[in-house]
Amino acid sequence: MDTAPQTNALPSALADLAAIVEHLGIAYVSDRDGHMVAASTGYRELMALRSDVLLVPARHFPLSNAAMMAGQALEGLERIGRGIGARHLLVRHLPVKAPDGSIVGALGILSDTGAQLEDDAPSRDRRRLQDFIRASVDWVWETDRRGVLSFVSDRIVDVLGLPPVLLHGRALSSLGSMVAPAPGGLSLEAFMDARRPFRDVQLILADKEDKERRFMLHGVPAFDQAGNFTGFRGTATDISAQHEMASALAATRKQLDTARTDLASLNLRLDRALNSANRAARGKSEFLATMSHELRTPLNAVIGFADLIVGDEVPSDAQRYRDYAADIARAGHHLLRLIDDLLDTARIEDTQLRLEMADRQIKPIFLEARSIAQARWRGQEFEIAVDVVPDDLVATTDRTRLTQIVLNLLDNAVRVAPPGSTVTIRARAEGDNVAIDVVDRGAGIPPDRRGTIFEAFGRLEPSLIAKRSGGLGIGLSISRSLARLMDGDLSLLESGPNGSRFRLTLKRPSAPAAIC
Repeated sequence: MDTAPQTNALPSALADLAAIVEHLGIAYVSDRDGHMVAASTGYRELMALRSDVLLVPARHFPLSNAAMMAGQALEGLERIGRGIGARHLLVRHLPVKAPDGSIVGALGILSDTGAQLEDDAPSRDRRRLQDFIRASVDWVWETDRRGVLSFVSDRIVDVLGLPPVLLHGRALSSLGSMVAPAPGGLSLEAFMDARRPFRDVQLILADKEDKERRFMLHGVPAFDQAGNFTGFRGTATDISAQHEMASALAATRKQLDTARTDLASLNLRLDRALNSANRAARGKSEFLATMSHELRTPLNAVIGFADLIVGDEVPSDAQRYRDYAADIARAGHHLLRLIDDLLDTARIEDTQLRLEMADRQIKPIFLEARSIAQARWRGQEFEIAVDVVPDDLVATTDRTRLTQIVLNLLDNAVRVAPPGSTVTIRARAEGDNVAIDVVDRGAGIPPDRRGTIFEAFGRLEPSLIAKRSGGLGIGLSISRSLARLMDGDLSLLESGPNGSRFRLTLKRPSAPAAIC
């Protein structure tokens, strides 16, 4: 019970009522001057009175004063609130008399008229409507023509933990934040300014536990009997659970899309790996067939000529013996090159190859490689030209391995060169690199084979090199690996019906140094 400060001269009748007013439900006691002697909690909540208010509200003082003036009880019906949440109360004001019969104050008692208005058809319809609303939405609201809340249903307490009366006078949009409308859509303020009904406007607010809650607002404009706009009325439905479910579903869909994309990418990589493995398997099969042929040819020569000599079936002609011995030597050297290629491949794959890197003049290396190639291909109609190679051009390289790379390139060029053509070596400085080109005049490399020529065992079709001694198909693969081990590279720059051009790049010395 709330009581206002009283003087020592407070009549005993008022003091007795002040002590029991809380038990009267919605009630208050005042003196003759309209000062609040006591008021129940229910009355202060109904009238939204602060604890420091000491005067009877202007709404009830005329009634209490009239009861005191008439000296008898007065009663009537009173509507508290607006819209569908309005309450109809029976209000009684009774004069309070002292023992001597003088009137010292008034007692006001308010009670719900539910029982008294049971037969009132509009009241029954209103209660039915309220029941339907409570069953279908979470809370209802009403604004005045300025868009300020004049009523909020009691169920808002479940959300905010605040009595509805504390929300009166606030703009609807001030309860939380409105979700921005879709492109081309109107905001809540735009709907209300245009006095147009709206649906599905989302309001986000923090509840009494400081958790985010999301409500769907629907509203319609209200007009009085004269057609004057009086404000908006509407409902609010909690969609927090649905929103969380939709967000979780969207996140799941995104994860599924990502997983689908990753799976498609993985499948593509697996397909590529499978194709690469199939190519490698085919390449190894071709390599085994080629190796069998390439090894058998010189071995047959060695064995055949040796058997002739051992069987003494060769005429006693010293020149004939020398020719057979030369054939045996050539076959042996060819076998040795094949074995060296196999060993180099194994060393590169096992990272066991050791290099002796130094700054070296490259023209002498080219001349040495040309001499070896000419001796190797003696009797063939071709020319190897070392063209446009400056005498002072220096690269950081391993001499033996650079010679091996150039020899491999020259061997390939001579195999495809038409009779009487020229294979050319060129070199020049390009920035921090030395660019070395080996150019042939062959028929070119088929487009569908250009992507595999640097793979192990990626030799050209046997028919292209059958007319001359071939190899195992690993020369270009070894050469590129050696170039990259020396911090350089080997690539096919161009290829066509008039020939092909391979480029080897090596690093130039970063500072002047001793030349080997």
